[in-house]
Amino acid sequence: MGDDLRVNATVKDQHGNVMSNDTITWTASDRGVATVSLSGLVTAVGPGTSTVTASAGSASGTAAVTVTQTPTSLELSDTVVHLYSLGDTTRVIATVRDKNQNAINNSPVAWTTSDASVAGVSSGGLIQSYGVGSATITATLGSLKAEARVAIALWGSITAGQIHSCGLMVTGVAYCWGSNDWGQLGDGTGSGRSIPTAVSGGHTWRSISAGESHTCGVTTSDEALCWGRNLFGRLGDGT
Repeated sequence: MGDDLRVNATVKDQHGNVMSNDTITWTASDRGVATVSLSGLVTAVGPGTSTVTASAGSASGTAAVTVTQTPTSLELSDTVVHLYSLGDTTRVIATVRDKNQNAINNSPVAWTTSDASVAGVSSGGLIQSYGVGSATITATLGSLKAEARVAIALWGSITAGQIHSCGLMVTGVAYCWGSNDWGQLGDGTGSGRSIPTAVSGGHTWRSISAGESHTCGVTTSDEALCWGRNLFGRLGDGT
């Protein structure tokens, strides 16, 4: 859509002679498909067929204009998806566009999963979790392809502090969210998080506990670690 094409009209008399001074009027039968200017410039508006008519006096001529969209790009609304319990679902939207970045509606996008035991996907892009792990969801349309990585992890425990919370996955990965004024989320920043954010350091945790403005945990190698506000020496690091 948005492409232009000029249509030329020639007016002739009953003897076949060209009448160059006659005024030509242009109309389009469906302006939702194509429009036509006073000079015969046809502009594509939407998919379908429209009839362009050139009139001069009692004479007229028509041309059928068909507008089609050719897919040139395929994008997904999410490229990383996290699910935290078995049976959870979320929908990923596929958007197909033409060369002018116009969306092409009702495109027959095909969906597949790399591991159906971890995550499945419907013909409409609805993803459902079936097992712990990760899978790649792929959307294809002809030669176009887009992927989303799906990670499924189950909560083993949740601990709530005063202004932040933390959770431990059954895989031993720790996540925290909420206020991070004192670095109590353990992600190496001071930014608060409204969604679970992985605790940095690459540790696997046996347990984790959220305090007032600090967090402590025990790794699977039996190492005790604390982070956040060190009021009254609560981090136990001697400072």
